[in-house]
Amino acid sequence: MPPVPATGSARVNVSTTPTAPKPAVKAAAPSAAPRQGSSSKTLLAVLVGVVLLGAIVISNSGKDNDDAAPAVEPSIEASAEPMASEPAATEETPAATDAAATTGEAPSRFIGNWKDSSKAVMVITWKAPAGDVKGYKVETRSNQGAWNVVSEVSATTYAAEFAKKSEDGSTSFRVSAVYADGSLGVAKAFGFAGQFE
Repeated sequence: MPPVPATGSARVNVSTTPTAPKPAVKAAAPSAAPRQGSSSKTLLAVLVGVVLLGAIVISNSGKDNDDAAPAVEPSIEASAEPMASEPAATEETPAATDAAATTGEAPSRFIGNWKDSSKAVMVITWKAPAGDVKGYKVETRSNQGAWNVVSEVSATTYAAEFAKKSEDGSTSFRVSAVYADGSLGVAKAFGFAGQFE
């Protein structure tokens, strides 16, 4: 054992001895690489979405839907639910509207589009039914009154224009397919707020 010095001058006081500053140790920074778990979940979600989209496209490809919807905005499609901007009402069509038989297929896919931004003219369009259609009978009625034939158009015409005369009440529209044998295909009536002529 080495001898311990007897005098205090050779002793070093450890608690008061200055020391060199230690370099700060940086904490481990998170890696910039993305987590592998979230990438695989994202990839799985994208693949499921693509498969669902493909299934929808394939299921709709068998339908005979070769017509394009008009590109006029805003669009109001007749349905069982009224829209907030234009209250629409679907009404039941009587079983027999006149002496002609109502055995033919009725027109479908009624859409009401404003012709321009002034919203003064509405264009009603429809999709032709299958069969030997000779023409179409377009009817209106004001405030649930009697039906009035406003025009009879050819089998190649799929639209009719109506001018909005006032905001009061409502106007119902109905289009019937007239077949070569005299039978009618009467569509369900639909309507919009306001008076149209």
